[in-house]
Amino acid sequence: MAEETTDERLLRAACADQALRFVRQLSTPFKEGHLASGVAIKIEGYHFIATVEHFLGKATFFKIVRRKTEQEMAGSFKNVICSPSLDLGLIELTEDQASCLEAFAGPENILATSTFEEDTALFVIGFPSSTYQHVPPYRFCIATTYDTVPLLPAQWPDNLWNSPSKDTDILLDLPDETENRLHGPGLPLGGTPPRMETPPEPHGMSGGGIWRPVWNRRSVQRPAVQLVGIQSSFWDRPRLLRGLHIKCWLEFVADNYPELTEPIEEMLAKTMDFQIPRDET
Repeated sequence: MAEETTDERLLRAACADQALRFVRQLSTPFKEGHLASGVAIKIEGYHFIATVEHFLGKATFFKIVRRKTEQEMAGSFKNVICSPSLDLGLIELTEDQASCLEAFAGPENILATSTFEEDTALFVIGFPSSTYQHVPPYRFCIATTYDTVPLLPAQWPDNLWNSPSKDTDILLDLPDETENRLHGPGLPLGGTPPRMETPPEPHGMSGGGIWRPVWNRRSVQRPAVQLVGIQSSFWDRPRLLRGLHIKCWLEFVADNYPELTEPIEEMLAKTMDFQIPRDET
């Protein structure tokens, strides 16, 4: 990744703060430390948590942590569906459940591209299980931001187990340093000031989302984020994060909710100009 100016670093941090509003921690209360992450997404009148099958498929009961009060939301969700072929899943929320969450990513926050350039700035946000803390009566994790760049298919190692596909997968460098934000009860909305340190192992990050920071340089700086994928796993040798393009999750939703086919097709048709990868008109 090209060296950034101080202003760019501040803008990227502002983008991460925006993305964190959409990212939720998922937990299975009967298994200490059995955690995952998810992204709150709204399409038309439907409210979803996008996450991974390897969490939903094993959890017989789970909770969603709400940001403002850190209370856990559980109960009868409207629908829980897992992809039979990809490591993707969704939780459909009721209206009452959706009203408890702070924010949902909409079509304006989603970019269904499957093509990246080598230096495209991306980041991943989620809740690593190693940062899980139990401070009665609360349980919470430290939200972690991994700033990274995608590996082009030609750069992918050829000795990876469960070989990735360029049609579905995103591979990202697992950085040597990362930025943590304490996310828990009684803290200011922005959490504590970020600090750089060795990244925790990304168990529990799965489902947290892969994001592209964007901003407008032409007048007032307006940082924003676009969701480009769902982070699903990692390899420790070599140290790589793995994710699935968000288009895979959108197509999975369309297969199960045919009434959403038209708005999803509009989202899938959006493209990105990589000539100015950190700017938008």
